[in-house]
Amino acid sequence: MFSGYFRCTDVGDNSLENLGKNLKELSSLRKIVFELSNCENITDIGLKKLSENVNEMAGLHKISLRLSECRKITDNGLKSLSEGFKGNCSLRSIKLKFYGCRKISNEGKKNIREELALFEKVDINF
Repeated sequence: MFSGYFRCTDVGDNSLENLGKNLKELSSLRKIVFELSNCENITDIGLKKLSENVNEMAGLHKISLRLSECRKITDNGLKSLSEGFKGNCSLRSIKLKFYGCRKISNEGKKNIREELALFEKVDINF
């Protein structure tokens, strides 16, 4: 499944929560791709809500999140993502893009890489 909302000011935390809830109902999904770059209203709260729902998608094998230039994302958002992903036993491949997310520190980058190292394939770009 691909969902793209590039540069959409209407997409924010509530949108990510609703998207995640709807995805849980699609248990047959094996791969999801979200293009959310430049969506200025996405924050750590939205990432936490999305990751909580991804955690419950038992058949999901691959996830790709493109969140470049989402400037309200911080280290806390990365931590929420890693916690949610680690709770999904079927997830094998994770691809994350955070180019231009200026509130993410070097420590946050290091931590998410360490937290997700147990997955078969991890590709994280800042």
